[in-house]
Amino acid sequence: YHIDHPFFWQRKVVDSQNRYYFYGNRDFILAPDAPKDSTWSFRPGGNVTASIDSVYQTRIFGRSDSVKRIRLSSGQTLRLTKNHGILAFPKVQDGVRYQLTGIGGAKQLGNTLGFKAIYDFQVGDMFQYEASGGFQPGQRYEGTTTRYRIKSREARGDTLIYGVAYKSIT
Repeated sequence: YHIDHPFFWQRKVVDSQNRYYFYGNRDFILAPDAPKDSTWSFRPGGNVTASIDSVYQTRIFGRSDSVKRIRLSSGQTLRLTKNHGILAFPKVQDGVRYQLTGIGGAKQLGNTLGFKAIYDFQVGDMFQYEASGGFQPGQRYEGTTTRYRIKSREARGDTLIYGVAYKSIT
């Protein structure tokens, strides 16, 4: 395990006026409460913008849910759900695209997930991300798995600070 390595959610997240600022290797901004047709700077500095181009109802894991599709000016999209958080996230870090494929032992958190509900990690919690890629047809396929484990948790007022360890399994 490597200590203090940023993972998908980066090193630091700041909740400010219904926008979440993610700071780390590749900074980005999410505005999950923004209405349809809203636009904001996805990357600090303004080189990539985000806009909510679709809001719709669908069934996810057997439950009705509201989905917001956010289109980036880079051509990528991400999808957020009211009940499950991030459903799909574009390639923003190391060429990896994230997609929610299931929830093991999930707690029902109500209809809205706020900052504290999303980041209520406990020491020992583990997250696993799988990435795969290929080359030309007939050539070798490659896949990697990375596991992140919460090593420590500290609460300071409205701030949660986590120590994270990771291990890559090739």
